[in-house]
Amino acid sequence: MSAKGVWDKYMGWMERALVPLFIKVGSQRHMVVLRESFLSIISLILVGSIFLIIPNLPGLAEVLAPYKHYFDMPFQITFGMLAVYLSFLIAYNLAGTYKVDQVMAGLTSLMAFLLAAYAVTTVNGVLYMSLEWLGTWGIFGAIVIAFYATEVYRIFIQKGWYFKPPPGVPPGVARFIQATLPQLAILIPIWALVSLGVKIPSIITDAMKPFVIVADTYPAYTLMLFIEHLTWYVGVHSWSLIGPIYFPFLISNQAANAEAVAKGLVPAFIATFNAYFGGAAGGTGSHFPLVLFGLRSKSKTIRTVSRAGFIPVLLNINEPVLFGFPVILNPIYFIPHCILAPLIRSLTYVLTAQGLVSPCYIIFFAFVPNPFLWYFGNLDPRTFIWGPIVGYVLPALAYYPFFKVHEKAMIMLEQQQKST
Repeated sequence: MSAKGVWDKYMGWMERALVPLFIKVGSQRHMVVLRESFLSIISLILVGSIFLIIPNLPGLAEVLAPYKHYFDMPFQITFGMLAVYLSFLIAYNLAGTYKVDQVMAGLTSLMAFLLAAYAVTTVNGVLYMSLEWLGTWGIFGAIVIAFYATEVYRIFIQKGWYFKPPPGVPPGVARFIQATLPQLAILIPIWALVSLGVKIPSIITDAMKPFVIVADTYPAYTLMLFIEHLTWYVGVHSWSLIGPIYFPFLISNQAANAEAVAKGLVPAFIATFNAYFGGAAGGTGSHFPLVLFGLRSKSKTIRTVSRAGFIPVLLNINEPVLFGFPVILNPIYFIPHCILAPLIRSLTYVLTAQGLVSPCYIIFFAFVPNPFLWYFGNLDPRTFIWGPIVGYVLPALAYYPFFKVHEKAMIMLEQQQKST
């Protein structure tokens, strides 16, 4: 069999086997809910990050040092309460997929999580609740409890196991009457465990520690990059697959780093949200060099696509290249997109681990040219040295020979179409 025949057979297998698998995993109910919920809290994290950035900016740190506690307040309300927000959002979004009362499900999950995270001290007769499990360390507990609370809630509602309100009762009254029995069924087991001294978020976090440790390793980091690039290559949005699996670790790692910096400690985690995305220039695959090559291409098609995609790709929106060149399912770009690009992006982990770039602790996400996405994650000027190398120079070297092959093929195709 010829090399072309082998490749066609391989691509056919990918379309038949991998694409349906990626779509099935990415569209699984709980995966979708996790992805949407974590995306929803990014805006809150961005707001909190602003109050972390300002007192740490070069030249302002010493001036604002006496007022640091004022900046800590909004930081604690955002980062320090992440698990609280997630406990409501996850239940709210999951209840929506079951077509049951989203607000009541969200409130029930929130109550269940706060009860599970109950850690109260008395000072001069006043009760104070600790933030220990309400922030980043309680994220995994919030996820488990939200899933538990919502699944129990929807089973009771769907089975009709609730108090039936009498006819003519206003809808608002009917809602809380219906929710009473499911809420009791959810809260009583948690109350019993807490009363026995069981710290539920702590147990869940301890159970997740091996996964947290593994997620912060170079093999896991690089594996996720390979999966991300491969899913885009077969036309599946990578966020739908790796988002629910890996993003919780990246976000919680970076939030934990933020809390460490706020306390004057050294950030401990390497695999973070901004490091992961900060190494790409032009979206997944680092396609901005392709656009630069395409602007001077002898192929009219490539030149037109590159002109149209220049600004979007500069801002890391690379659908014009993925679908316009195309990169998706294009055998010419399999090696640079699916193998070389993820290896190059994994250098962000290596550089951070070697101390050449600071760990990220400020969660900043916006459609901005790199390396700004990386820089605003750690405020380390060295990202302006390494960022262009990882995002632009090395991808340009990786893509150039394959681009020339693609350009030659497109010129031949255009000439054939013209002659026809």
